[in-house]
Amino acid sequence: MPNPTTQFAFISLDGSGRPKTEGRSLIRSHCMQGKNRQENSRRSIRRARKAEKQGLAAQASPDSLSLSSSPNLMPLVPIQRHTQHPFQTMSHKDKIETGKTSSCEAVVASPMLPVVLPYKAPMGSNDLIHNILHYDMLLKKVYTLDQSLDFQSVEMSSQALQWLLLDDAFCQSIFLTTSAFNDFMAHRPPSKTTRFNLRRTVALLNSALSDKKAYLIDTTIYTILGLTLLAGMFGEYSVLGTHMAGLRQIVRMRGDIETLRLNPKMHFKIDRVDLMASLCTGARPLFSTDSISWNSVYCRPLTLEVSDGAIPLLRVVQSLDDWRLVNIFQDLQNLTRLINEHVGSNVLFSGNAFQTAVSSIQTRLLGLQESLNDTVAEALRLGMLAFLSTTFQVPGHKVPYKYLSNQLRISCHAIEPSTPELRDILFWLLMMGLISALDVDEVWVRSKWALACGLTSSWAQARERLQTVMWLDCIHEQEGRRLFAKLNCVCLRPRADRDPEVSVSVVGTGSRDLGDNDRYV
Repeated sequence: MPNPTTQFAFISLDGSGRPKTEGRSLIRSHCMQGKNRQENSRRSIRRARKAEKQGLAAQASPDSLSLSSSPNLMPLVPIQRHTQHPFQTMSHKDKIETGKTSSCEAVVASPMLPVVLPYKAPMGSNDLIHNILHYDMLLKKVYTLDQSLDFQSVEMSSQALQWLLLDDAFCQSIFLTTSAFNDFMAHRPPSKTTRFNLRRTVALLNSALSDKKAYLIDTTIYTILGLTLLAGMFGEYSVLGTHMAGLRQIVRMRGDIETLRLNPKMHFKIDRVDLMASLCTGARPLFSTDSISWNSVYCRPLTLEVSDGAIPLLRVVQSLDDWRLVNIFQDLQNLTRLINEHVGSNVLFSGNAFQTAVSSIQTRLLGLQESLNDTVAEALRLGMLAFLSTTFQVPGHKVPYKYLSNQLRISCHAIEPSTPELRDILFWLLMMGLISALDVDEVWVRSKWALACGLTSSWAQARERLQTVMWLDCIHEQEGRRLFAKLNCVCLRPRADRDPEVSVSVVGTGSRDLGDNDRYV
């Protein structure tokens, strides 16, 4: 059913059934409608003001649609004061329980049926659909490991469409997320569009949070998760802390961490932002139990094949004084091998089993902060935290993990690679740090890389060394190969001696070749 505002045009055909010259001109004119527009031009601003006035007039009209009268929609639930001064944006997915009603709406043009949204969309129908698809694509890129896990839930695309009809704050947060990610990946501060979407998202969320039962609604949590994520991405640490406190309050009202274990997918998302906050600021995690169990996640040793090259390093780890770190290392190493085996067999790994293990490992690693006196032990702890942080990545840019980057620099300087095992640990620590938090162009990185890399001349050899510690091919392969190529070209080999397997040109996110003025990491 076409949109009531759609205008049709008729063209005449020649004897062969093709449009005549004037018809082709008319087709081009219609196809270019809405194209080549500048977002902040005077014409675009006038058009936006006019559309807003028309939307308000339609809302006041007795003939306009109203979702508030629908008996199938329940009032949405939001949070309160913590979202009053926020910068928030993150990826969300999961099931919905109820939604919010609103008095104004927008009809989305569709080749099939019209979709009625719970409020007036800030842009055209095509832009709205584009943002939904772009949002879903962003989630897949940010949570790359999600594609290898089975959380036994519906796809985000179908879920987002359902949430759009029920929660106006979540709907607006999609525009905020896509706009903010575009700014972040372009290495620029938040644009006017992002700031507008932020103010509108916060206003809608605060309105929804006036309901005392807001904490029961999953979309409320996912909207706040998104805002929290954006605060971390743009280095707004004070706002990040405010949103984390609000999120913690809601989880506590829902039954605390025990309730999260019933929803492993939501638990995974919350754990990611909890880790992000800790790695940004060094603060203690908010979503961890007071009493930490230091026992291994696995009741009995896993019968997983260990390469011959990994045995000496494993002996070094097992010789460390702190048995708690040894348990954590073996748990994460075993979990990594399980995931690699499932991915290699094209079988999804249990999302519930993954979240149970990674939540325990993360809690224990953060619980050991400032507790380890051994240089190697602390290096392994920081490396494993960096490893966990790579399960959440923003394409083309790094989250500013200020605390983690500072601690990694100290740890890398402290390690002297006097044995092959220590060289492997330093090599792995550098690689995890460069993927997650460190800048490849820092001068000290090159000198340490030369010591750790040694005679390793090919990516195949480098990957084998990294796998003796822990390595997820589905996440680390592409970036690891790129970093190895760049640093080996700069630090170690003349042009003729470079590994032919590794491309000489350094390629950034997507298909664009990086120039001299681009940031590589």
